[in-house]
Amino acid sequence: MENEKKIQIHPKHFLIASLIVWVVITLVSLCALLSMTSCTSMNISGPAQWDQLSPKDRLTLAMKIYNSEYDDYLAAYKYFKSHPDVLNDEIHEGMRLKKEALKNLHLAIRSYKHYIETGTIPPEAVDQALRHAVYEFLY
Repeated sequence: MENEKKIQIHPKHFLIASLIVWVVITLVSLCALLSMTSCTSMNISGPAQWDQLSPKDRLTLAMKIYNSEYDDYLAAYKYFKSHPDVLNDEIHEGMRLKKEALKNLHLAIRSYKHYIETGTIPPEAVDQALRHAVYEFLY
């Protein structure tokens, strides 16, 4: 009992930590809200509705989600770049995963867009790749 040290947190550090937690929660909530807004505007609530969309509407939805998620990623990146002391391994891994998902969605959009621009129906594999990339952000 004599060797125990009491940890004291300076009120200023507690305030900064609380602010950081609030900012991270706000950013995550904003990302979720923007994803839901994109889907709601296209009336997508599940796989059944995806099948009812035309190929052009699927591409439009994917592009809206990509733009929204990219803006969120960029805002978070700028925040963490200006506040490197806040960036921990968990946040860094989350940012890495989001960047990877954005790359996957971008590639799927480019593939799908080629078929739409040429006026042909995308093959099932290309459609599934786009659907999977979109669902990474929705579910």
